[in-house]
Amino acid sequence: MQDIANHMELEGKDVLDIGNAGNPSEGENREWFGAKARSYKTLDKLESTNPDIVADICDSKLASESFDVIILSQTLEHIYTPKKAIKEVARLLKKDGFLIVDSPWIGTDYHPEQGFDDYYRYTASCLIKMCQDAGLEIKDAKQTQLLSIVVAKKWKRSLSKLTTLCHL
Repeated sequence: MQDIANHMELEGKDVLDIGNAGNPSEGENREWFGAKARSYKTLDKLESTNPDIVADICDSKLASESFDVIILSQTLEHIYTPKKAIKEVARLLKKDGFLIVDSPWIGTDYHPEQGFDDYYRYTASCLIKMCQDAGLEIKDAKQTQLLSIVVAKKWKRSLSKLTTLCHL
């Protein structure tokens, strides 16, 4: 994550960190992404984790195109409907916004926490496909023994509009 943050232009950007156990004043993501950003917010469905925004990422009720960067770090495996979550994240991204998603892979133990379970493990290929299905363009991806990582970007023009233009 730190390497990704170091290569991103974050000044003047609005960042949303989803499911990081909430507390906006703690954590490496806040240090790496929040220090340079215009705003850094956290979202979690568990009020007990102290997030800025208490919401379910599968149906957040937040305004569309609200964030320039969304971080979904080691959270997707705890969401029972991951495709729905990725589609909601794509809706929340501003045009030209970035999603950074990572998830534990096989070398990582099952780790249910109090208040949420642990459902899945993802390859980078699976994360790529879910992001593409949500209309995001893949900018980078990496698979390690412990982690699958994808950086995706929301296009300026929606894929549905591009598809319509191609059929004229």
